[in-house]
Amino acid sequence: MRFRLHPIRAQADTGNVTRPVPDAPRPVRVFDVLAGLSLALDLAEGQRDGHTMRATLTAMVLAERLGLPLAERRDLYVASLVRDLGGTACAALLHAGMGVDDRYARRGLKLVDWTRASRAVRAARAPDQSWLAAAPSFQGPGRVARLLEQAARLRCERGATLALRLGLGRGVAGILAATDEHWDGSGLPAGLQAGRIPIGARVTLLADVVAAHVSASSPSAANAMARARAGRWFDPTLVRALDGLEVECLRWNDLSDGALFDAVRAAEPDGGALLAGDAMLDRIATAYAEVVDAKSAWMLGHSKRVAEVADRIAIRLTLDEAARRDLRRAALLHDLGKLSLPNALLEKPGPLTAEQWQRVSLYPWYSGRILARTPGLEPLAPIAVAHHERLDGRGYPSGLRGAEIPAAARIVAIADGFEALTADRPWRPALPDDTALRLLARDRGIGVDGGVLAALADALGHDAPGEPFRRAG
Repeated sequence: MRFRLHPIRAQADTGNVTRPVPDAPRPVRVFDVLAGLSLALDLAEGQRDGHTMRATLTAMVLAERLGLPLAERRDLYVASLVRDLGGTACAALLHAGMGVDDRYARRGLKLVDWTRASRAVRAARAPDQSWLAAAPSFQGPGRVARLLEQAARLRCERGATLALRLGLGRGVAGILAATDEHWDGSGLPAGLQAGRIPIGARVTLLADVVAAHVSASSPSAANAMARARAGRWFDPTLVRALDGLEVECLRWNDLSDGALFDAVRAAEPDGGALLAGDAMLDRIATAYAEVVDAKSAWMLGHSKRVAEVADRIAIRLTLDEAARRDLRRAALLHDLGKLSLPNALLEKPGPLTAEQWQRVSLYPWYSGRILARTPGLEPLAPIAVAHHERLDGRGYPSGLRGAEIPAAARIVAIADGFEALTADRPWRPALPDDTALRLLARDRGIGVDGGVLAALADALGHDAPGEPFRRAG
């Protein structure tokens, strides 16, 4: 089956390493970039596309009805777009500790009162999974409670740390640090109660859970849930502010992707749009690379190392700074689509079944799809989606061959393969550089670009087996 990403810009490819044909430069707003990348967070949480944006719209209506000051509304807007930034930090924990599909678990836990361990286990397990398989060695509710507390702590701490690293401000970081606290003190990680919980955290929690329930059932069911948890999970004043919002929730649920993005853009509080320059886009790319790599212990640092290897190749190939910048960002974000995969597949030591392979082979398509819909990062989509294509057409997800594969994607392919071979994996230790180069050279001119491989070998102080590097010009 061949998959095509639409739309993708055509590549200017003359057989040498070149950069994509650029659009005319235009200013990009930071919040537009975060809204586009919220699709990656939706994938990680097992939610429908647009969940984060629908929750953001709900949060902004609540903020308006409460009459929150401008500064608090701006922090709330940003925090809503990145609320799940720390979610992948607990993916491996949920998988190992509860024996569940981490994405299914996080989606299910939004729909139940997970402070009751038995409900948490039922919600976290897939429909075809038995209770015994889902429960951690069936050792009782105490272990489940401790596991969820640890997961919440990881999620909140990681989200707050990344928010500060992105320069989103202490207000946003404070909201993310308290994102799972409950009105009655039963939440996590600190058991804050009532007014001790930042107002932004109270609003984002309610908006997030309501949006999940609207998608899973209906606006009326979401409102009934909110009323039932008022005074326990949710601030009763906020729940009352939901009255009459059912029609809007239903409308948001039915919006097309473009219309939903426009609605979120229009909901930004006044105060001047923050534009994303190169430094900010680099920070965003680095932060979201860390979000991806946090899913599994063996992935930690992978995307950053791929970007470093790709840049060393680019230097040897004398790419200009603009092309190198795009290449680094593409390398950092090439694995965004892995957020669509459960840890059971990412960490499986043995061979995949045909059905599992079909699922895994789609992840670059998701990477490209997210980037193609993210303002400022659109030129990276063709690179990310094609980084597992092969010159002979036997790659994935689209079966591109030869010159159909963007030259920058060929660089990321080599960098990705080299990093994977030289890093520890559950089934083998890291390989030496020369061994990795020899393994990659088996596919030279068949699967991978020989010139790119030779450039990497030269950067490492080796000759590529059978093909010494020749600098262009």
